[in-house]
Amino acid sequence: MAEATKTEVGSYFVSNYPPFSTWSADATGELRDVLATPPADVPLGLYLHIPFCRKRCKFCYF
Repeated sequence: MAEATKTEVGSYFVSNYPPFSTWSADATGELRDVLATPPADVPLGLYLHIPFCRKRCKFCYF
């Protein structure tokens, strides 16, 4: 049972989507233009993660 509660330290975690490995130099210019001019009608969104778990899981690095 103790083995089942262990998690992998350093497990694969993607913090961005799509992953950097799929980005190409051709799309970089378009991406910069989009990021430089965000839509005016979209309100600011903010996500704040406060970990409260008693043990480490595979979902996050906290």
